[in-house]
Amino acid sequence: MGRQLNNLSGQLDIEVRRESKYIALSEISATNLKMKENLRELDIRFKNGTKEDKRVLQCLQPPCNLKILNIDGYGGERLPGWMMDNLHNHHFPCLTMIFIKNCKSCKYLCSFGRFPNLEYLFLSGLDEVEYVADNENELSQAPLFPSLIFQWDAKTEGMVGDDK
Repeated sequence: MGRQLNNLSGQLDIEVRRESKYIALSEISATNLKMKENLRELDIRFKNGTKEDKRVLQCLQPPCNLKILNIDGYGGERLPGWMMDNLHNHHFPCLTMIFIKNCKSCKYLCSFGRFPNLEYLFLSGLDEVEYVADNENELSQAPLFPSLIFQWDAKTEGMVGDDK
């Protein structure tokens, strides 16, 4: 299946309809999304939202030149390693928009402030968030949210803007 998707470009919508524990990781890994260099937008929706979603989402690592990422209904406690590690700003230098929605069990978020070109951040339905990584190991002189225009504040249900 992965070879058939080598020329994938533009936007890709993935809906995980069955429980993640019943999905073979070999099926997902074969798509090798991170090698789809022409993919610009990735929309991943989980219908059942279980803790096993973590292993599925980990295998759906997008290419480094992705511009828009949408994760909806994810049931894991933390975002996948490809978003959480200290080098995510190097992995996704083109990412301008992130939407994380209805991830009811998610407790740990990455430091979104280190994505160098992030302009829009929408966080909603993250009822269990306890911790946002601060990536203290990164270079301290790197500014947080250097390109952010709007950020959704899920706790106050309001929009926080930085007028440029």
